[in-house]
Amino acid sequence: MANKYKKVDIVSSSISIFEGNAPSFEALLNSIWEREFHIGGKLIEFSRLECDINNCIIGFVETTQDKDIPPIKNKETKVFSPVQINTATEGLAFANIFIYDTNRNVLIYEINRNGCYLNSVKEIIEAVWSEEHEDNPIEVHFPLILRRDEYARMLNMTSYRKIAIEIRNPSAMLQALQREEESLHKQLLKSQAESAVAGNSDYITIEQRCDPVHINRQGIQGGYIRGLVDSVNRTVRGDNNISVQKLQVQGYTIDPASEHLKGTTIDLLADKFNERFPIPEVQIQTSLQRPERKEGIISVYNRVLPEIDQIIASA
Repeated sequence: MANKYKKVDIVSSSISIFEGNAPSFEALLNSIWEREFHIGGKLIEFSRLECDINNCIIGFVETTQDKDIPPIKNKETKVFSPVQINTATEGLAFANIFIYDTNRNVLIYEINRNGCYLNSVKEIIEAVWSEEHEDNPIEVHFPLILRRDEYARMLNMTSYRKIAIEIRNPSAMLQALQREEESLHKQLLKSQAESAVAGNSDYITIEQRCDPVHINRQGIQGGYIRGLVDSVNRTVRGDNNISVQKLQVQGYTIDPASEHLKGTTIDLLADKFNERFPIPEVQIQTSLQRPERKEGIISVYNRVLPEIDQIIASA
């Protein structure tokens, strides 16, 4: 039997709250298990599956579509006809599966264009929270977890000309910086966060650059750039209240072909994982292939875990 391949997003959870301490993503998941939600003309149900992996949660999302159902087309006559379905009691069913590592704050979520997108999960969680905390809303974000390739390219630069950073939630940034040892990088981030908080801003934007090469040949010190990038990564890692919106470094590398300097921009947020898992392709489905999806999402988790641990260890 042929297989079809299901893509996944590999993200972390970032939760901000109007006042007080933000809840954990695990606690928010616990509020939606075995519940049904109507969103975007679809019925969405969340269930928790058995999981033998330490500190991990496996969730299954069932989506039932009972509106805007496409017609059937006769391939010979080219005639369209409605699907024989009682939309009062039936609907087309689709699925997503996910695994969440509570220790590492890593979420691996199956992409299914007919199912439930992560943005819908965000909307549902925020709405459920508001049921009991109407005056203290939360915002849920799922920033991508990035691989190490772009970071390695940054380390190989021969000259650094510019660094640009944008971080959301400066007040949470200030709290997180208390864990950091004193350094020039901490002083810079702290002063920017303090100014943003004093001005009631929601974002910190930092940009430092040097003059053109004919004026400033040396450029920004490499150790300073690396230290600032590492400081940002350490500060936001594992903190659900902060997310990095932009982290770019511009400079020069040596082109291996010509051995000449080549200008380049390293986007440290662009190098995302590109993972997928197989499940059997069935012409007419009679189930949502829950066991096959569970096996597939676990295989992705086991495959990327060593690299994720390296990313966390180096942050």
